[in-house]
Amino acid sequence: MVSFARSGDSPESVATFDLAEKLIDNVFHLVITCNPEGKLAGMAAGKENSFTFLLPEEANDQALAMTSSFTSMTLAGLLISDINNIENNYDNVKGLVEFGKHIIENFAKELDQVTDLDFKRIVFLGSGPLKGTAQESHLKVIELTDGNIMCQFDSFLGFRHGPRAIIDGSTLLIYLFSEDPYVGKYENDLVRSINQTEEFIFSIGIGQSAAALKNLDLNLAIGPVNNASKMSDDFFAICSIIPAQVLGFYKSLAIGLTPDSPSKSGGIHRVVQGVTIYPC
Repeated sequence: MVSFARSGDSPESVATFDLAEKLIDNVFHLVITCNPEGKLAGMAAGKENSFTFLLPEEANDQALAMTSSFTSMTLAGLLISDINNIENNYDNVKGLVEFGKHIIENFAKELDQVTDLDFKRIVFLGSGPLKGTAQESHLKVIELTDGNIMCQFDSFLGFRHGPRAIIDGSTLLIYLFSEDPYVGKYENDLVRSINQTEEFIFSIGIGQSAAALKNLDLNLAIGPVNNASKMSDDFFAICSIIPAQVLGFYKSLAIGLTPDSPSKSGGIHRVVQGVTIYPC
């Protein structure tokens, strides 16, 4: 069983580990966490059937929204799942570092300017691994804006089947483009179709090459940089979350919130609270 946990203190994470120990005769644990002092790391310590992979201290976000912890744990999971090929993935990790720097240094100002627009909704679309990035992107913006900006995520093809009705004149569209040219055909078909039939406030494309980004208001071609080679979508999914994190940060400021603790009601917390764990 693989447990991902920034703090390792969320009741569900701890209870799941405990239930697996009680209910499964032969179970092995891999705990990927950012907090060496967390309950989950403590439960796994010293157990012959458990291994804890601890992320660097810098990955243990102190703010409400997971940002560096998300990307760090995702990268850890991806590399561990391909552990026998770890040396060959070194270039991918170097590429992620360069891509991340490129986004922040070259596009933060443009994303800040986008927050001046009076959008009320954001749609994030991605295919394959990038659909996961779309899901995390929509969560980051909702958290950082305390629900003032409503978001939706989907795959490019799935969005055609009803969810497309969400688009209106206050909608910001953000497309995460695959590097697979075959997948890209379907993605660009949807962009063209929406441009022809829907009214929306602005569109942003995020991809590895400018050639794939067409018919959009803002193109974030975030790689390759410094002669780095293009990477597969599963690795690109990690750094392509950064634009949404930056956008959410600036929009949080724009609407008068504090990005580190945007929840005015206190209903959401850095570590989940109020969860009752019932006996099984």
